[in-house]
Amino acid sequence: MIKIFHAPKTSGASLLSLNFSVAHAHFNLDQKVALLEVSESNHQSILTHTQTGKDWGDLSAFIKNKEWSAELFNQFPNYFNVTLLSSPTFNQDSFDLDLFKPLWEKMTQHFDVVFLDLGKNIPANLHQFLIKEAHEIYLVSNTDPLSLQSLEAWQAQHPELERKVKICFNQCEKNDLQNLKNKKNIFTTLPKDPKACSYQVYEGLPIVGQKRSPLRKVIENLYKNNV
Repeated sequence: MIKIFHAPKTSGASLLSLNFSVAHAHFNLDQKVALLEVSESNHQSILTHTQTGKDWGDLSAFIKNKEWSAELFNQFPNYFNVTLLSSPTFNQDSFDLDLFKPLWEKMTQHFDVVFLDLGKNIPANLHQFLIKEAHEIYLVSNTDPLSLQSLEAWQAQHPELERKVKICFNQCEKNDLQNLKNKKNIFTTLPKDPKACSYQVYEGLPIVGQKRSPLRKVIENLYKNNV
């Protein structure tokens, strides 16, 4: 199962992909869960206070030599039962998709669920490959006009993906909900929770582990209701 979290405009997709993956691992102890960040940034290392130690270049050498051991995945950090995989190296001009595909195949065979924190400024061929591979695409958006405009533009560019798309409106105020009544494919509306978000950034501990967090309560209830 491949679950992509993507924000057409900066709206907290990295934070949500991390916390949804931790929640998934907590409620599905029999499953192996991974989180792969695909971006130019290093958001997951910042949010988790971890360093990956390994990169895809290390793994690709084994693919080229036709050798493979699932134990290599254990060399990536484990964060609350989620394996944190580093982003494949790329530049804006080119990306060797043929080299990445065997790694992707091994990864999706090894893990039961892979969450993807998909950045915006990545090579087009990699972006297209990943969104086609995904079973579910969670588009993260705030409710301000610019965010909504970016969300609508992304959906208009990818009409063929409508059946996969689930919209997460983030940092919602109560009066925002009235304006969202006519929106399609809404998966959830998530409340503002600046205290819990700051704790995640400064302490590296997941929001879904914070007892008094309104955001934790919403995510937890989604999983209790078999998200």
